[in-house]
Amino acid sequence: MTHHLDAGRAREAEALALDLRWIEHRLTHGGSAALLAEMSRLPSDMARQAANYFAQSAHLFAPIAPPHALGAVIRSRLAGCDAWRSQVGARWSAHPALHNRWLLPDAPHPAQIRVLDGHMGQVGDMAFSPDGTWLATGSDDGTVRIWDTVTGRTTATLPSTRRITAVAISPDGTWLAFADGYSGKVRIWDIVARRITATVSSRRLMAPVAISPDGTWLAIGDGRKVRIWDVATQRTTVTLTGHNSDRHVVVISPDGTWIATDDHDGRVRIWDVAAKRTTATLDCETPWVLTMAISPDGTWIATGDNDGRVRIWDVATQRSTATLTSHAKTRVVAISPDGTWIATGDYDGRVRIWDVATQRTTVTLTGHPTLVKAMAISPDGTRLATGDDDGRVRLWDVAAARTAVPFDIASPIGTSNAVAISPDGTRIATGDDDGRVRIWDVATGRTTAILSGHTGSVNAVAFSPDGTRLATRGGDYELRFWDMATQRATAILAGIEMPVAISRDGTWIASGRYDGAVEVRSVATGRATATLAGNDDQVNAVAISPDGTRIAAASDDRTVRIWDPLAGELITAMRTEGMLRALEWTPSGGGLAAVGDLGIYLYDFDPGTQRAH
Repeated sequence: MTHHLDAGRAREAEALALDLRWIEHRLTHGGSAALLAEMSRLPSDMARQAANYFAQSAHLFAPIAPPHALGAVIRSRLAGCDAWRSQVGARWSAHPALHNRWLLPDAPHPAQIRVLDGHMGQVGDMAFSPDGTWLATGSDDGTVRIWDTVTGRTTATLPSTRRITAVAISPDGTWLAFADGYSGKVRIWDIVARRITATVSSRRLMAPVAISPDGTWLAIGDGRKVRIWDVATQRTTVTLTGHNSDRHVVVISPDGTWIATDDHDGRVRIWDVAAKRTTATLDCETPWVLTMAISPDGTWIATGDNDGRVRIWDVATQRSTATLTSHAKTRVVAISPDGTWIATGDYDGRVRIWDVATQRTTVTLTGHPTLVKAMAISPDGTRLATGDDDGRVRLWDVAAARTAVPFDIASPIGTSNAVAISPDGTRIATGDDDGRVRIWDVATGRTTAILSGHTGSVNAVAFSPDGTRLATRGGDYELRFWDMATQRATAILAGIEMPVAISRDGTWIASGRYDGAVEVRSVATGRATATLAGNDDQVNAVAISPDGTRIAAASDDRTVRIWDPLAGELITAMRTEGMLRALEWTPSGGGLAAVGDLGIYLYDFDPGTQRAH
């Protein structure tokens, strides 16, 4: 492609760069970063849009087993982009593959720039550098990662021994502080020298860390105390006492004259740093303040509590002036550099942007399958970074979020734990976290009925052979039988355990293991006849094709894999954004349905020409 561009043949270069076969080749031999660098050189608007779309899902294009499954993953994730739609539609595969029948429920939000994938544990805190060119993230995996925000690459990894509970960057961007939460240490890392230059130790749990606006001191939550630590002398100069519980939130005012801390009695304390005393107390009327941020001008504070409310407080009067309420608990809050908007991260995985003047949500960003625990806004206010329990960090374009058409894809969305397909293949039943069973029309992807009655999440569903009845099992340990014509429960059995999947002829079963393997056992002897390896994490769901020639499994690594059980061969795989919890083959065996944290996936199964003939 470079040769075409150097020769002035931009059209030929673009045709090559956007060819899915070339993309698969470059991903296999150079990775996504190199491919994106090439795409960025293409001059047309379509090429730029394609590059942005590709970047949104680039984290899913890592090598996969079997290697030929990468082509199917590429086509699945890029099917929604105009630049590739015709190529995806003219699909053909020499190998077995899964192809989208429905639009993906986890398609990236238009405002998503990219996903930073590397942490092996939940992301607890993050911060942008003063110039916005890099991002520091701390995780439960015991590492702090430095990311290039343009390329998405990790440029440095700071090892630690325990969970990272806080990350803060100095105003000049030359050093950062991070809290090794369970060891009672705060470490100072020199960005240029790439080494630790100081360590603050304590016998008690340390969680929050904040750096003063001039970079001369740190505020460190040390159990029930807050310590002011001088960077130059590396000594504690002030200790603030009087809290009733361990500190989890510490923030410093823009002028550095006061700090705000949380207390588990539902109060926020404001401290005069010079006077070493509390000057005001905000009564939040909640047992737990989870997050807090101070406005750029220092006149108001935003707090988020475990009741799902974000409150705005006037610092001068110590009164709440507004309450922002969402449908989920708010875990983290951040205020824009100009103070006109607030971003919140919730337990339901959604990120909301609020207008401070109107106190209304202007944008809701979806994509995180689990709770959003960390958040940072770039110094210029153009980008938002969010981190979740799965260890992934998402970068968002704030301007694109505000101008994008409300995001609503045509595939069903919702957290589901179980799935079944009617014998005639026209309906799908899903069991959801809210205790409801939803019936979907396969042709339209729309809900046609909702069956209510379970008081716990529904984790198993099955159609009768004639499709007139449905059996469901919930976390309430009830097995309910439903008449599909009347949509009413005809019988309820209590104390029922989970059912076991079995082959159609009843001679063997397939079960998933915690080590990621799928085990095939004879029903007659109870002995294992095959062990199918390939999953990187525990198996959540297993499904056997109607003719018994294929086994599909979904694991915690957010991947569906399909084996030929007779040959013991892994024949194809597919990646998703969210965790998958149930699988079901279509009656003909020509399709596979999967459900999980982000909704329903319906794929066509292509046996591949090598096997078809």
